[in-house]
Amino acid sequence: MTRTVPMYLSIIAALLSGIAPAGALAQSLFEPRGPGVGRDADPVRARLVAADTALTPGEKTLIGLHFEIEPDWYLYWKNPGDAGMPIGFAFEAPDGVRIGDVRWPAPQRHALPGGILDYVHRDAVTLVFPVHVGADVPVGEPVTISARLTWLMCKDEICVPGNANVRIEIPVAAESTETPDAARIARSLLRVPTPASESEFDWAWRERTLTLRVPGADALVFYPGPSERVQPRDMLRAGAVDGDALRISYDTSVDEAEEISAVVEVRREGAPPRFIEIVIPGPDAG
Repeated sequence: MTRTVPMYLSIIAALLSGIAPAGALAQSLFEPRGPGVGRDADPVRARLVAADTALTPGEKTLIGLHFEIEPDWYLYWKNPGDAGMPIGFAFEAPDGVRIGDVRWPAPQRHALPGGILDYVHRDAVTLVFPVHVGADVPVGEPVTISARLTWLMCKDEICVPGNANVRIEIPVAAESTETPDAARIARSLLRVPTPASESEFDWAWRERTLTLRVPGADALVFYPGPSERVQPRDMLRAGAVDGDALRISYDTSVDEAEEISAVVEVRREGAPPRFIEIVIPGPDAG
């Protein structure tokens, strides 16, 4: 299950802590947005992009929710960390067109005063989705895909919820070519983690501490997967290390966990970072 902070709780927390004026919160949350993007003055602007110029019956393509983020502002990953709210989305598509599961690019660590550690996206981020096109979708008629978006955008000690309705119209044709946004989607996929093979890492539990080793790594960063109950401790210190081994400790909530999921960023000298997805049985599983 995704670890989320309900939007109304984020608003209440912001108001009580004084980090965002009530007027700004209300305006951002309740002011309607157009079908494409938010206002130009917003620190976050969203749009729906496609990898191909057309949908082909019986084939699969990719679309992306692309967010442009002003300098110093950021959005939250699927596990926001100690605070925040992940990007939310709800799609609508016609019969015969199915939107698949999201492919989240890996985030960055963002430390705040008080020992708070969040997992965020800066500058720009594209969430990628496969689109499955039924073989009986008629050629010649355009297809409209739309999405309702919500997010929490933050800068320093100011956080403001935002929202937008985005849509894209794509023709249905027997053939297609790449769009200019195909490169944007491809770049995002470079940060989407791939499942780790058994030979790529080894792990061991000692009581409630997980030791994770990736042979040959020069540095490792641990991004815990979403969970409403189980989160590791002291990630500000233990979650990013030089060397090939991480030691991640949990509290008693891990005792009932059937498995632990995470994304691990693997850095090796002279090579781009690699992102692997790991799923490990809990310490008392089985």
